Amino acid sequence: MKKIVTIMFLFCAVIATAQKKQFKKIAKAVDRNDIATAMEIFNTLNENEIEADYKDEYAFYNAFTLLTNANGDVDKLLLALDQLKTAKKLGYEDEVKFLYVENEMRRSLLEEASKLTVENQEGALNIVEQLSNYFKEDQAMLFNVASLAYSTGDFNKALLAYEKLYESGYSGQQEVIKATKTSTGQQEIFKSKVLAEVAIKQGDYKDLVVEQSPSQRGAILSNLMWLYKRNDQLDKAETIFTNSFDKYPNDNSLKLNRADMLLTLGRMEEYKKAVASLADDVKDPRVFDNLGLAALNSKNYKEAIKYYQLSLKLDSENFNTLNNLAFAYVSIGNLEETTYEEQKTMYTKATKLFEKALVLQPKNEQVKQTLINLYSALKMQDKIDALQGK
Repeated sequence: MKKIVTIMFLFCAVIATAQKKQFKKIAKAVDRNDIATAMEIFNTLNENEIEADYKDEYAFYNAFTLLTNANGDVDKLLLALDQLKTAKKLGYEDEVKFLYVENEMRRSLLEEASKLTVENQEGALNIVEQLSNYFKEDQAMLFNVASLAYSTGDFNKALLAYEKLYESGYSGQQEVIKATKTSTGQQEIFKSKVLAEVAIKQGDYKDLVVEQSPSQRGAILSNLMWLYKRNDQLDKAETIFTNSFDKYPNDNSLKLNRADMLLTLGRMEEYKKAVASLADDVKDPRVFDNLGLAALNSKNYKEAIKYYQLSLKLDSENFNTLNNLAFAYVSIGNLEETTYEEQKTMYTKATKLFEKALVLQPKNEQVKQTLINLYSALKMQDKIDALQGK
């Protein structure tokens, strides 16, 4: 028995030594950017045979391999993120390699989330949730969770996220790194100051500029107030309104969202004055688009119409604004209390807006189908035939 134990011990020692050599070879291959060789060596390893001392390295290079081969596969990227978390927990020590893979993982997942935002917001939300759970100190990621949860109707999740942002005093402001391209004289945005500095050293860029993006506090608190109102906690919404303007008197985003906040609180006279003031002072149509979207989410369709009309006065060819304004008219037309004649008027206004939107995006099938439905309700067969013939 003693001989067997000794043999087994020696056998394990040989395996451990071999694994140590394999991981060193992988690390050297990565250092010289020979990724194919690194992955080839890694693929010879059996996860079930990895010694405890090297499980951190195995998890790290597994994450690295999954990331390298992901090609936009979200499941692979999320599995890689989980492996990276394991490597960190087990004490992986090469900080330079770890930070590189971590940053690439973040970039890749955010890129995929951005692609999903239009057609699959729930999928995008799942990605940013996973990232937020990993990067727990990253409040910008938590803001992404809050915004997507709010827009997808996952209001409980949105409430928890917005509360954390409010309690921490998060404003949404971020550093924007810019440098001027020497060949064109055009200013471009960089993802980090380090990358910009490298480009400047290489002579391709000059004049590094670090700016602050606009505050998002107004939108954060406006949405949080609406969520409290939805939960019959108007007293909390009132407290946020009062405290925020006292604490951040110079925050422009609060001033721009003041009208929407007053609408949430039901202070209609103050709200009307605030809207009138906005119409005179605001020159950025996105301000009205944001207010319009907030009103739509609250099913305040008439208020949404006001905001979107103000936005179109500043930018008459914005597809999303035209589409959302048309949706507001259709929503009013679909209300039970709307008469047949009123519905006809609302649908007619909506068709004109959708027609303009279709000119901007002629291949948008959703707009085409919506127009066909509206034409059918308005008994405009000639327009249906013309649209289907395109």
